[in-house]
Amino acid sequence: MVGSATNPRAVRQVVFSVSADSNSGVSSDQTTVFAAVSSDGGSMAGTDFGCREDVQRLLAEKMKGKNKTDYKAAVKSYENEREARVAAENSRDALSTDLERVTQEKKRISDQVHYSLE
Repeated sequence: MVGSATNPRAVRQVVFSVSADSNSGVSSDQTTVFAAVSSDGGSMAGTDFGCREDVQRLLAEKMKGKNKTDYKAAVKSYENEREARVAAENSRDALSTDLERVTQEKKRISDQVHYSLE
């Protein structure tokens, strides 16, 4: 069951139904698109388009918006990945410095033990 929207200013979803098969008696140039008119998903209103090109134009407009959204999401993903990469490089540099310090300390202690045994 679909609940009511938590944000009253949210955009309503549109449900499309294109019928243009030979069994329905509708010609391929006539299509019907139904759009939800209430947030509860109960009532539907029909909109008739005169030709298939009208529907294709509508779908093309929807794709333009999707492409912009996809682009924005890709940019955000790239920025997040870049921040993560910089953080990993900084962490690697810090660990390399610590490893070098520990290696030098180990060598110093090893030399002290070696000289004390002689």
